[in-house]
Amino acid sequence: PPLDWGKEAETLRQRLGWLNRGLGAPWPDVSDRALLDRLDDWLLPFLTGEASFAAIKPGALAAGLMSLVPHDLQRKVDALAPTHFDAPSGSHVPIR
Repeated sequence: PPLDWGKEAETLRQRLGWLNRGLGAPWPDVSDRALLDRLDDWLLPFLTGEASFAAIKPGALAAGLMSLVPHDLQRKVDALAPTHFDAPSGSHVPIR
């Protein structure tokens, strides 16, 4: 069964994927294959006894994904791959 990523985790995954494709290492590969291969590294530490994939909270997925980013780069995610931009009109527009 697929994971319910939720909006926050899915958006973070897309942003990290974009950084990896554009800048390469050390930005993590967050493709399905890469995440499956490293499940013990990024997801297991954030689980709190969930008995099924459906029970995994999106917040745990987002925290796990962010744990793949080197600590010194975590603050740069928002600057390099923002979720919104400020339009000249003053609107805060989501980046999709």
